Amino acid sequence: YEGRKLIWGPLEALADPVSCDPHFPYPTVLLQIGARTLRVYVDTGTKELAVFENRTGRIPGTLVVGEETHPTIQGHVVVKTVEFQELSLGTIHWARREGYLMEGSVFDGTMGPKWLGAKRIGFDFEHKVINWEK
Repeated sequence: YEGRKLIWGPLEALADPVSCDPHFPYPTVLLQIGARTLRVYVDTGTKELAVFENRTGRIPGTLVVGEETHPTIQGHVVVKTVEFQELSLGTIHWARREGYLMEGSVFDGTMGPKWLGAKRIGFDFEHKVINWEK
């Protein structure tokens, strides 16, 4: 990811594997925030974690640290900068991480490789695994 290379073919195992659903309609993983489990789209075109508040509702323990309104083709969108508490993805745990709350669509949010700190990321849809290396 960091080297901006796309390689097709068999994958070597990387350090941090996590189960994924490659069929919903994009590859998603289950991200735990507090007591909530969210289906998050792993999007190589985004850098951060964005949670879609209209899908998830309020997530207890989330602290709003800023708010901006951005114009879009469909009108204005409110983006809240937040601090999420107690996150888990596979075997990785974070006490707190920054992300965003906004309106979204089909899944509960999007997560970019940069947010994970990934230098390399692998998508193995045959074995239903996404893994990355820091």
